[in-house]
Amino acid sequence: MTGVVNEGFSFGLGRGVLPPVFFLGLCGLLFWLILAKKVRGVGWWLILTGGMINGLSRFFVGFVYDYWKVPFVNLWFNFPDLLITIGVIWLILI
Repeated sequence: MTGVVNEGFSFGLGRGVLPPVFFLGLCGLLFWLILAKKVRGVGWWLILTGGMINGLSRFFVGFVYDYWKVPFVNLWFNFPDLLITIGVIWLILI
């Protein structure tokens, strides 16, 4: 299986600039939103789930491994990225 190491946000943005603690802070914010019951609906849950998985991977491992490639372009993603994308589309369309 081939893939790439992504040390930044989507598409590698922020690589080498954002410390791992930043990603842990984002996970904490998402967890607080869940506990405060500010999150309602399937779209938000998909976004939060994907974000927390990627955030925890970045904190504990230092990067996210992207293993799926979009044909004909140099764009790599993983399952949590797919959850986030589906969640955003869900919120826009529903």
